[in-house]
Amino acid sequence: MKVKYFGILLVFITLSLAGRYKALSVISEVDSLKALIDTLIDCKIMLKSERKRSGEIVTSVKKSLFKIKNKEVLDITERLVDKIGATPLEEQILLFDGCIERLNNILAKLEEKAYVKKKLFSSLGVIIGAFVAVMLV
Repeated sequence: MKVKYFGILLVFITLSLAGRYKALSVISEVDSLKALIDTLIDCKIMLKSERKRSGEIVTSVKKSLFKIKNKEVLDITERLVDKIGATPLEEQILLFDGCIERLNNILAKLEEKAYVKKKLFSSLGVIIGAFVAVMLV
């Protein structure tokens, strides 16, 4: 009898953790976008101070795109990368400012969605785990 209850408890915990894992994957998307924005701010500062060449800046931006899955973010950043080094310095700085502003707007929307999804997935994991545990009893 103890083994049965232990099995039920194990199913409940496993499904709860699965919901929590899914919630954390949503949060990681937000963190990746924050890292990209930080990289763009750093690149803009380095561009202003002329400490980095445009090729190095492009490489830095492309490296920070590795974990980004959002199509809109990728499009915005690719347009920026295409214009780095091809336009005058003042225009490049304005492009960075516009890109950072648009990405901050997207980040605000993603944070709202991530909060809701985090709560949803965590709750669903617990509810489904409890449901399966009750069904097994």
